[in-house]
Amino acid sequence: MPTIDVTQTHEVIDALFANEVVGIPTDTVYGLAAMPNRTAIKRMIDLKKGRDKDQPIAILFSELEKLEQYGVDFKKIQSLGVFWPGALTVVTSASTHLLPIPVVTEEGTVGVRIPDNEIAIQIIEKCGGVLAVSSANHHGDKPALNASEVAQQFGDELLVVDGGVSPGGTASTVVDMTSEIPTVLREGEISIEEIKRCLSKG
Repeated sequence: MPTIDVTQTHEVIDALFANEVVGIPTDTVYGLAAMPNRTAIKRMIDLKKGRDKDQPIAILFSELEKLEQYGVDFKKIQSLGVFWPGALTVVTSASTHLLPIPVVTEEGTVGVRIPDNEIAIQIIEKCGGVLAVSSANHHGDKPALNASEVAQQFGDELLVVDGGVSPGGTASTVVDMTSEIPTVLREGEISIEEIKRCLSKG
């Protein structure tokens, strides 16, 4: 597997613009990253053997305004921006014409997050501010926490940025903001109480 140093991220960025899938560190686990288009997403799904092709893939972004180009309703979720960068995934509405399924669901929803990882942010920013990212593992296997674990699962199939060991730990909290009353779908590192306090201020 071509593992590259963080000083050589230009190679990964070039690969992403060529619609290839790459491995990057995040603030939770290592992820498979791809440009949010049909060609790149199909390659990601093919790599993640056994994964349901309709299972949603979140998008990671560098700043809220970057979501507008993909028809994502970012204004509705601005109140939760205080938790970013960090372990919060927000489900909001998005255009089904500008993002491919399963990044956007058939119902027109998408999960978005800003990761608290400097390497990931730099790569995302240089790729236009938005990347589709799924945990680096085959279906049923544990997500990789370092570049070596990505190698064990994917061999020479993709470039991986070696950003050291990702912390793993508690998954992100997931909040659905697509309806009038926000719903916490999964409580993770950020508590339901923290989310409620934030939304009550908005």
